[in-house]
Amino acid sequence: VICNFTPQPHSHYRIGVPEHGFYTELFNSDARKYGGSNMGNLGEVQSEPVAFHGFGQSLRLVIPPLSCLMLKRR
Repeated sequence: VICNFTPQPHSHYRIGVPEHGFYTELFNSDARKYGGSNMGNLGEVQSEPVAFHGFGQSLRLVIPPLSCLMLKRR
C-alpha cells in the first residue's frame, strides 16, 4: 500500500519490493470510477532489478495526488 497525502503527483516514484514480477494495481483511489483523474500505472507494473529500500528489486510508480494505491504481486 502506497499513500500520497500531498496535492503533488509523483511520477517515477521508486519503492523497493521483495520479489521479482508483475505487480497488479488492486486499488487506486484516483480511478475514474471513484471520481478521480484516472492517473496511475495502467493496472500493473513490472519490477526492475534496481536495489532500493534494502530489496534487490523495485517498482517505478506513478503516484497520483491525494491518493492510495494497493498493489499485489501476481
